Amino acid sequence: MTGNGSSQPMPRASKTRFERASLALLFVIMLVLRVAYAFHGRSGTDEPQHLHVVWGWTRGMIQYRDFFDNHTPLFHMASAPFLTLLGERANALEIMRLLMIPVFFVSLWSIRRISAALFSREVAIWSPVVAGLFPAFFLASRGFKTDNPWTMLWLLGLAFLVHGTLTARRSLAAGIIFGTALSVSLKTTLLLASLGSAILIALLASLAVRRRPDFKHGITYLFSFLTGLVAIPACLAIFFISVGAWHQLVYCVVDHNTVPGFGRQISGLQRSVLFVVLAVTSVVSGLSIKYSRDLSVGIWRGVIFSAPFIYLGALISFWPVLTGQDYLPFYPLPFIFVTAGVAVILNRLATRLKNRWLQVHLSTLVLSAVSLGELSAIVIAAPPRKDHSREQVGLVAAALALTEPADFIMDTKGETIFRNRPTYSVLESITNYRLRRGLISDDIPERLVATRTCVAVLDNERLPRRARAFLNENYISVGVLRVAGHLLPVSPASNAIRFNVEIPARYVLVSIARNEVSGVLDGSLYEGPRFLERGTHEFLRASSPDSLALVWARAIERGRFPVVESPRQPAEDE
Repeated sequence: MTGNGSSQPMPRASKTRFERASLALLFVIMLVLRVAYAFHGRSGTDEPQHLHVVWGWTRGMIQYRDFFDNHTPLFHMASAPFLTLLGERANALEIMRLLMIPVFFVSLWSIRRISAALFSREVAIWSPVVAGLFPAFFLASRGFKTDNPWTMLWLLGLAFLVHGTLTARRSLAAGIIFGTALSVSLKTTLLLASLGSAILIALLASLAVRRRPDFKHGITYLFSFLTGLVAIPACLAIFFISVGAWHQLVYCVVDHNTVPGFGRQISGLQRSVLFVVLAVTSVVSGLSIKYSRDLSVGIWRGVIFSAPFIYLGALISFWPVLTGQDYLPFYPLPFIFVTAGVAVILNRLATRLKNRWLQVHLSTLVLSAVSLGELSAIVIAAPPRKDHSREQVGLVAAALALTEPADFIMDTKGETIFRNRPTYSVLESITNYRLRRGLISDDIPERLVATRTCVAVLDNERLPRRARAFLNENYISVGVLRVAGHLLPVSPASNAIRFNVEIPARYVLVSIARNEVSGVLDGSLYEGPRFLERGTHEFLRASSPDSLALVWARAIERGRFPVVESPRQPAEDE
């Protein structure tokens, strides 16, 4: 049968089965890749920093008051129960990355909801796949970072605004979601400004094309939205005030992050990008509203198109420091419109084909091919079989093996995760800028002595000059970490070796050649590990004159021997 006969439903059913199978396969591959990257992905410096803050909450400490962090707190507070269940283990970061998988898929679900409200079913089911597999978005969203739930909440808030009839209750829910995003990252302020600008542009464009929207309940919706927006931040503010940490929160999150002169140099051309974006989005919004049958759909199409581009324009034109994660909220939304455009073109092209099977399945075939192309780009850019997390796991394992819970470790941004730093500040880019400008004093050597910190990370460029010199002089490498101690000056002409101790602790004298060490230390027979106070000491050796080292005793007792030529730990991207 042909035409409008009984055979007509069959192609639709066939299309649906083929689509579902294609989508299921793509989502399974996507899930497998996310799990693979959780255990093999490269770790920057932000991930351990975030997990160290989470660990602080599990130890009963209060963020900002008891330890420094320059992010808003909700992500860390929400993650603390999971780390409590997991415990202190070397691969904790890898396992905590698994929490980002449901976050990623909620983001894709939100894209589907937005697409369904603005376009067809076909766009709604394919845009999450095409957007989710965009390599820059997929790879930037794999780490244990605040940027992932922040992006998820941004998309979820938009989905609540767009999908369904706008009501005071829906506005309140969207406000609560955006307020939650604000409690996860202060960069939400830029997203909200972009969204507000996009809404204003769309409303003005609707008036310009003589399609007047219904402003009858606008004030009510705005009030409901603002009420929801402040709810979660207000609760957090009350909590931190109650525990005496409000002023520290304001300093860490606001004052510390706003330093005049810090960041990239922005040219006049870059500053003009935002104004160009505003002009273009105004035109697009006007056209969208003019040619949409449903005025509300036309307005929301204009808003959802404009908001991410306004955000991107603001980043380029004004944001002082740009990282790959800053672009996460931008990436997915344009793909809704790309998918919609591709679907329209393919459906029109399909009507010209003579092959019935190709007519039915053309869009599925092309969009599946595009998705597989994106998958290939992801795998080529970051081969999932290559283990990039081994060094981070090894570092944490060494820290756990060498130290007890009450010990301090001198790291830069919490990369050893489960131990306190002897200093309050985190040595990230803004802190180091403040140190160079003299806005913060480098008291790290004094803090190392005061806290009797016997373990430190290897030499790296994030350490300020004075602290770096002190650590290089008074700590010795035992592999991926350094411990208190140093090589001793041995002279064939004299048996007397004078050396200085800065960190009071139990020390042992060892021969680099693994020979037995004997002699007299500070006037008494040396018989093994001994507590040495800060100051100058003397050792009269009775053994052969090979190279000797003074080493924190626990390192030797736990099987960590000095490495004479210690590799410098490279500074990773902030």
